[in-house]
Amino acid sequence: MDYGSLRRSDLFTFFRLSEQSRSAPSSAGVLTIIFKPGGFQEFIDIRVQIDQTDLVRGASLLMDRVWLGDVTNINPFAKDITKTFISVLVPPEDEDFVKDIIRTIWNLKGTSDKVYYLTQPSEEEESYDPQVLRAQRVYLGEEGKFELVMPSSELVMENHRDGNRDRLCLTFKQF
Repeated sequence: MDYGSLRRSDLFTFFRLSEQSRSAPSSAGVLTIIFKPGGFQEFIDIRVQIDQTDLVRGASLLMDRVWLGDVTNINPFAKDITKTFISVLVPPEDEDFVKDIIRTIWNLKGTSDKVYYLTQPSEEEESYDPQVLRAQRVYLGEEGKFELVMPSSELVMENHRDGNRDRLCLTFKQF
């Protein structure tokens, strides 16, 4: 994906991402740009790596665990930006590898979350794929790291300490 296409995507337009800073290009010519969304800026960082030909080579979504939630309560805004981040950045040839992960994260409900439906949701079969379950446990903060290597990209989800903040980092790398 080229940088212009990324800027026109739902990730940028819906979440109103604004550029905060740029790094000097690395020795390989890769530039890192840091963005913040229009809302919840204190909890979310997005980093995008662009090469010399304006192609996106990687991107990271970092969210504070205290904002994202856990098994008890899951922030619906966190689920939304996560779903959009993965959907926008996954190359078309890798979409089938992440579709169940996206659906599972989108449908997560904490044990104390109250959900009211305007219309009854359709019954979707839960995925029992071990990869999907591992990704879910990392997203909920129950495990440390999940990695999925696909033909054209790699998705890494990792809980880590960043200074004094516990964060979930989702990283896409393009091959």
